[in-house]
Amino acid sequence: EILSTANNFVTLRSFMKNVPPELFDLSPAQHMNPFRNNPKLFKIFEFKQVGKLFVCRPEVPLPEGHLKMSYNEAEIIQLTAAVIQTMGNRPQSIFSLFGRLPWFAREQVRTVHKGLFELLKK
Repeated sequence: EILSTANNFVTLRSFMKNVPPELFDLSPAQHMNPFRNNPKLFKIFEFKQVGKLFVCRPEVPLPEGHLKMSYNEAEIIQLTAAVIQTMGNRPQSIFSLFGRLPWFAREQVRTVHKGLFELLKK
């Protein structure tokens, strides 16, 4: 489900596809940095599905169904345990586990805890 631009929301993927190549070439290698570093210009959120990122102007209220945007340590550990349970007996790496967490939980792990392994090692 894609929210229409009439609602002032657009998927991040769609937004990035419509950036002119000249401007895209000037952007940093980490394409999320302009969004992370400019909260006065952009608001990023996940909508109904882990990994489905949307972008909007910061003054626009988020739609019902958006996922949480901040997590504490206990919540991240709980989410990690839930993801492990869904993986079953298939051998997985810490990277595939990390990739199944919500984007804002991954950001918290990356910036505060310096990685999922470091957080779980505590």
